Amino acid sequence: LDIQDQMITGNIPWRHVNVNYAIERREIAMNREPRRLVELIKIRRSDAMASLAELMESRFWGKPTTSADQKQVYGIGYWIVYNPSTNGFEGGNPAGFSQGAANIDSAAYPRWKNWSAKHTADNIESLIDNWREAAVKTMFKPVPGVQDTPYGTGNNYGYYTNYDVYGRLEKQLTQQNDNLGNDLAPKDGKVIFRGVPVTYVPYMDRSQAEPVFGINWGKFRPVFLSGEFMRESGPDVAANQHTVFVTHVDTTLNFMCYDRRRQFVLASGASADLGL
Repeated sequence: LDIQDQMITGNIPWRHVNVNYAIERREIAMNREPRRLVELIKIRRSDAMASLAELMESRFWGKPTTSADQKQVYGIGYWIVYNPSTNGFEGGNPAGFSQGAANIDSAAYPRWKNWSAKHTADNIESLIDNWREAAVKTMFKPVPGVQDTPYGTGNNYGYYTNYDVYGRLEKQLTQQNDNLGNDLAPKDGKVIFRGVPVTYVPYMDRSQAEPVFGINWGKFRPVFLSGEFMRESGPDVAANQHTVFVTHVDTTLNFMCYDRRRQFVLASGASADLGL
């Protein structure tokens, strides 16, 4: 008997995210009752949380430039790779990572690839044909009776795209209906593909490549270090600013995909860079 190795170990390093907000001691005195107009600390904190959300949105859809980047999380662009050259399970190593996603080289382990396909720009039929094949071959199946994706457990599926594609899909739905009545846009907000809702992502409008991502949330998820999720510390006196108090919010995390063959990306661009 010759028992072969059946597994390989991947590596996903922790990444640290910090946001902070500050207040000057005399601001508190100036905003004290009965002169208080707003809850200043809550406003500062809300602004910090909005800044954090914008940062994580860009990090989630993007990827580190190269393996030398020790700061950025492993986002969608890292795990779900677009290959404009060949359709199929051809989304291999992310650009700048010759050792592969999670240090697993897809050239040596060809099953460690996502589905990728190039559709014809401004052609809804080409998009739908490629989308249908991607959904079948990555085994996207709707959850019976579920209108929205319940994240976190099991095989949960979502489709995500920009408005260029989403608006075209809504128009396609309208053209398929011969009995519209008086509603000029009766299908707006109701785009579904093979039983799974399609979600418009405003951040993806920056891409001109008409991208569509199919994400299986049962195989892709964020991972947080225990005790280090949105951990708030302070307020403490800021260095060299004795009248300023600063509060820090820290999170240690990364994103993990453990089955790339259940994910896909479609696009019309000629470059692997989708501009996200």
